[in-house]
Amino acid sequence: MTTSAIATLTAAFNGTLTTHGVLRDRDLPAVVLSWPSVPIEIIRAAGLRPVIARGSVTPTPAADAHLEPDIFPSRLRSLMEAALTGHLSRVARIVIPRTSDPDYKCFLYLREVVRLGITSSLAPILLFDLLQSQGPDVGAYNAARIRDLLDELTSVTGRRATLDDVRDEIARANAARATAGRLLALRRGVPRIKGAEVFPLLGAFWHMAPEDYSVLA
Repeated sequence: MTTSAIATLTAAFNGTLTTHGVLRDRDLPAVVLSWPSVPIEIIRAAGLRPVIARGSVTPTPAADAHLEPDIFPSRLRSLMEAALTGHLSRVARIVIPRTSDPDYKCFLYLREVVRLGITSSLAPILLFDLLQSQGPDVGAYNAARIRDLLDELTSVTGRRATLDDVRDEIARANAARATAGRLLALRRGVPRIKGAEVFPLLGAFWHMAPEDYSVLA
């Protein structure tokens, strides 16, 4: 891997939802996610760009005025800060997966600050309720939630995404995941790369077109 490739991957990891909640303009409208358990293949099939909220050490005074301490992790405080300071007004959607209690509470708090008129410049907020349990009805329920998400996102872009479009995005993402797996393998046995060095290179997977990521990684 060349120095320029490392720099590009690191910049992609750092240059999305920044510590101040500033969303950099790109060609495709963005969907902001609180956690990467939302299928990015669905977002891309709809013609949108996924952006994952990240934590930081930057102060979040606007969020701190509404969120209790020691409940919400840094990534959610940064997301709330971006929402309250107007940095998420131009994104297509904000999607909160029901992955954890703090994420669900963040969804409720975001809806509440809109209801109370604390902020009016905020993109629509969606709850992605994908079940993690096992059961005879779970598969059908999850498939319906994924279809609902795809329908909602395509209503933004006007794109008619087919099942083949979704399959294509899954294949593209899986090829990039395989490349990320080869990077991670450099940590096995006698490590050939430090964990702190490989982390942003792996994280860039979520923020780049799959083909670009595969080439650079």
